[in-house]
Amino acid sequence: MKEVVLNGFSRYLISESGIVKYKDTGKICPDYSDGKGLKRGYRKIKIYDDEGQRKSFSIHRLMWIAFYGKIPEGFEVDHINRKRDDNRLDNLRIIPIVHNRQRKKIKVSV
Repeated sequence: MKEVVLNGFSRYLISESGIVKYKDTGKICPDYSDGKGLKRGYRKIKIYDDEGQRKSFSIHRLMWIAFYGKIPEGFEVDHINRKRDDNRLDNLRIIPIVHNRQRKKIKVSV
């Protein structure tokens, strides 16, 4: 499984499965679920940048940036299977914000 060093956060590795680890020890960094309103269910993480500043990220956005680069203006990272906690790289795609908003309105029965 491929792992990459996070640009600007050189103490960390992120894998294609969405796991963030400390580069020096290999220990998995703790993440948490954002339990607020419409954003509920997204996995988030707090890590320190190379200047020692603590930053918070949604893991799906961090994944996209780490593996593909900047998210273009007007686009969002979408979970293909609609499971907000499934941050595997092959479950993420970038789509226009308008399409993502329309997609969220469609109900899916499980």
